[in-house]
Amino acid sequence: MKEKTKKITYAALGAVLLTIGSWITVPFAIPFTMQTFALFFVLGAFGGKIGGVSVFIHIALGLLGLPVFSGFQSGISALLSPTGGYVIGFALAGALYFAVNSILNKNRMLDIALPYICLGACYAFGTAWYMLFVSAEGQIGLVSALSVCVFPYVIPDIIKVTLARVTSEKLKRLI
Repeated sequence: MKEKTKKITYAALGAVLLTIGSWITVPFAIPFTMQTFALFFVLGAFGGKIGGVSVFIHIALGLLGLPVFSGFQSGISALLSPTGGYVIGFALAGALYFAVNSILNKNRMLDIALPYICLGACYAFGTAWYMLFVSAEGQIGLVSALSVCVFPYVIPDIIKVTLARVTSEKLKRLI
């Protein structure tokens, strides 16, 4: 397969995996999804550039009306909601992953730590977004927001990121 065709195929496949991950949902204040696993699997297997493009394709498809977000949501209303910041946070995590890998190249410790740093960035942006939306209805403190947005998810997300790292490293050797 030609290199350009291969990259386009991987970017499309990454967008599909992100969509499927968002559809695997356990309802909660902020739904538990497999999208975190999908994001870090795609970034790990295909690299930051193709992974980042996959995230932007996924978001673009949702904005065009395809039900690619959690709970089969779509459109600008899905992003302009209290939990929409996490979708945007995924894009920021993908961009951060690409930027850091591009600047610092191959560093084993960085390869291990970077997905968790990106997850933290996603949490930070998503929680700030949530606070912005919820504060329109009344004040919410940081600890309250973290109790809703981060604390219930951090251990499952660390497990998902770890599994994504391990499986993407195995797949990367095959592709």
